[in-house]
Amino acid sequence: MTTISLQAVDFVPPRVTGSIKVRYPAHSATEEKIKKFEEAISRMKALPEDDPRSLKKQIELYQAYYDGNFDSVGFPDPETQVRDSWLYFPFHRMFLYFYERILSKLCDDPSFTVPFWNWDSQQGMKLPPMYTKKSSPLYTEIQNKDKPIIVLYDGNTDTDTTEETTIRDNLATMYRTMIANGKTAELFMGRRFVTGNESVAGAGSFEMVPHRNIMVWGGCGNRWGEDMGNFYSSGRDVMFYGLHANVDRMWDVWNKTLSHRNFDDEEWLGAAFYLYDENKTLVKVKVSDFVDTEKLGYTYQTSEIPWVSARPIRSTGLQYGEDKTTVTNITTSDFPMVVSEVVTHTVWRPKKSRSKEEREKEEEVIVIEGIEIDPEQYVKFDVYVNEKEGKFGGPTCAEFAGSFVNVPYKMKKGVETNKKKTCLKLGLSDMLEDLGAEDDESVHVILVPSSGDKRIRIGGVGIAYLQVK
Repeated sequence: MTTISLQAVDFVPPRVTGSIKVRYPAHSATEEKIKKFEEAISRMKALPEDDPRSLKKQIELYQAYYDGNFDSVGFPDPETQVRDSWLYFPFHRMFLYFYERILSKLCDDPSFTVPFWNWDSQQGMKLPPMYTKKSSPLYTEIQNKDKPIIVLYDGNTDTDTTEETTIRDNLATMYRTMIANGKTAELFMGRRFVTGNESVAGAGSFEMVPHRNIMVWGGCGNRWGEDMGNFYSSGRDVMFYGLHANVDRMWDVWNKTLSHRNFDDEEWLGAAFYLYDENKTLVKVKVSDFVDTEKLGYTYQTSEIPWVSARPIRSTGLQYGEDKTTVTNITTSDFPMVVSEVVTHTVWRPKKSRSKEEREKEEEVIVIEGIEIDPEQYVKFDVYVNEKEGKFGGPTCAEFAGSFVNVPYKMKKGVETNKKKTCLKLGLSDMLEDLGAEDDESVHVILVPSSGDKRIRIGGVGIAYLQVK
């Protein structure tokens, strides 16, 4: 039996002297790096299952925070979890930091780094070869069955879509996520979640898309979507860690390249987690210790970010299929309602004809409140604005606002299913400019159930304004 410490110690940032470690893109890894990675993973898999550094325990640790296994002290509801909230980015950075340190010690290489799967550029949109070799410890049996060769950000499963179209869709989706829907910390990182919240507030643009669509794409397509397509099993797939290394990289890009600011709330900076380090020591870590990768002793190899110039354009015709979609008009009095078909709702704007200075200070956002779904089902619906002809052309169209996506997860015992409640916020300012609608008194918001469980309950649709810092 493995001896472990249950007495937590406070995290002490590493002393960074000289050059820092550089995480590299998985698709261009050298044979030497691949062999070192395989060696480290093999040793992790060979550890006793009760060792907190073992792959089994790493999976369980991730699941514990992601599948709502903890209650807040004094507040049994809601579950404490990192998904659907402003804790999404910092938790993954913490988790990968210790995962990397464990592997580094197991392979006896202080310079070891985990690779990042840079699916945000054309070169990385095909599955990196290191994950596809069946004899490799990096391979997972159910990760590659019947999957398109290119990651589909928008979740479109049309097998007739060309590689060129898919790449274009992917880049446009990244632009929408990182730039149009990334102007504030709340939009990009997720809404506040603190002790006493009535519910988990809502995922940020990046956690929702592309993150969740890639997770589903990586699953095997059965009811539960194992491995990658379900949170409880996702860590079984080594590709999962490369995916999330790029998630961490995108947060770094959002901060340093796009010059955005994180939350500065004490509740966010002081949020703490307990993780095991490479010495099997339980460590208490706070978000405030993990806001800068370089202070943690690592950075990312410079890679192109082609999506910065992939701003969507106004639709000029159908992109997927030839038939227009029948759209049902609804009014405020229809809410709350189950949305199982395409519906459109006219939303009045509290402010119109705003100046450039006003738009730079406040981001106008669509707010879809009171979303109720079955958390154990894959759910996805798309949102369009002012698309009046039923031509839903996908992410390259300026009328496409974004998507809501739920990756299936198991509820803890005693919690009623079919009752996940959340919301979705999507940036509107750039869309109004692109559509020439800044002076309009209202916008038409269209909800398009696109795949998965279509029994989606919606509480209402409105417009709000978020301060841009």
